[in-house]
Amino acid sequence: MEVVQLLSRILPDQADKMEDAIDVVHRVGRPAEKCHRQILILFAKRSVRGEVWKQTKSSRICKEEGIQLAEDLTPEDWKSRQALWPRIEKARKEGKASHRRKAYFRLKC
Repeated sequence: MEVVQLLSRILPDQADKMEDAIDVVHRVGRPAEKCHRQILILFAKRSVRGEVWKQTKSSRICKEEGIQLAEDLTPEDWKSRQALWPRIEKARKEGKASHRRKAYFRLKC
């Protein structure tokens, strides 16, 4: 319920859908002193997931709460990303990526 409430604060226009849009929430790892554990959220509705993903990048609430969202990649996707990242950085440094042409990693579905 805490995650539902937090995401409802971030996306007040989606608050009524939030409880149905989130399927599973659980913490990762063992509790440790002075260390926050990651939380995995499995969304039932892809549209809400996309909106949460977009809004949390610049959310005032996330900054205040010290929350950062990231994708949980499979080992295969992580290896692919690590292999491609030097090429993305190179394109950005050479000016091949601009505000119109961005260089980024995209998962192949």
